[in-house]
Amino acid sequence: MRALVNRGPGDFRIEEVPDPRPGPDELLVRPLFTGVCITDKHVYEGRGFGHRDSWSEGLVMGHEFAGVVHEMPADMDGWMVGDRVAVDPRIYCNQCLNCRGGFVTQCERGARWLGVGDGRDGGYAELCAVPAYACYRLPDAVTDELGSVVEPAACATRSVRLSGFASGDNVVILGAEDYGLLILQQLSQTAGEVVVVDPSQVRREAALRLGATHVVDPAAGSAAGAIRQVFPRGADLVFVSMEDYVPAANDYLRLGFSVARVQGTVGIVRAYGDAPYARIQPHVPMLKEVTVRHFGAFFGIEPIRGGRARGDWQLAVDGM
Repeated sequence: MRALVNRGPGDFRIEEVPDPRPGPDELLVRPLFTGVCITDKHVYEGRGFGHRDSWSEGLVMGHEFAGVVHEMPADMDGWMVGDRVAVDPRIYCNQCLNCRGGFVTQCERGARWLGVGDGRDGGYAELCAVPAYACYRLPDAVTDELGSVVEPAACATRSVRLSGFASGDNVVILGAEDYGLLILQQLSQTAGEVVVVDPSQVRREAALRLGATHVVDPAAGSAAGAIRQVFPRGADLVFVSMEDYVPAANDYLRLGFSVARVQGTVGIVRAYGDAPYARIQPHVPMLKEVTVRHFGAFFGIEPIRGGRARGDWQLAVDGM
């Protein structure tokens, strides 16, 4: 089969590689659409991410994908050849305490990912072997292309679910990348007012189409001043996406603390590197008693929330 293979920094190649051989509890999936993640760009640039200092040479890339079941074990129940699925790219043990608690990104045996880092071959290929537990059936109303967006949509879903958002809250979204715009879509019908900050005109226009009540260009003047004109007492909730490839994002965390109201909440949705943390003024969130929340688990399946059936991934599909 053909696949996009990482052969080192600046060297991704489409190659002929052997067809994958699924294990006894796996499906052979034919990817239909595979999204391009900023992680893929970082790999291409030869950059590390998080706790990984290198990337596996020879790995088939791609971790945001939807596909169709191409082949399956004869004795496997619950699936049929031809089923369309969105694929959760995480591979985990399902046995340790963290996995049983639904916090599988922190699998004690080491969570790995399809198409990322030291994981297994991913979705930039004609076929991919996928654990059956990682597949979520796509409803007819969700297109193949939208199915490839479930992965970032699930990140946005988790961010909203754990943020403490309440109907009517006034919200600021700093960074209108995929997570930010997906969060906006989830909040726009029930939030009070939503201010979106981003230096990109394309993103700001998208935010207005998707329900933002105000947009701010941080390069046009004081973003904090513009937000304070909308929320004189500060925002109830601020979502922060710190993209290190967007220079303005280095100031988003400091800005978030500045524009949050007293006893408001700042949710950190995306973070690369430590530069934004070095710019904060620690006394500001301390004196205002700001709550800080992180969403680094990406998506969870906590039993107390209903497990897989009501996990972040399934709710993202249901929302679509």
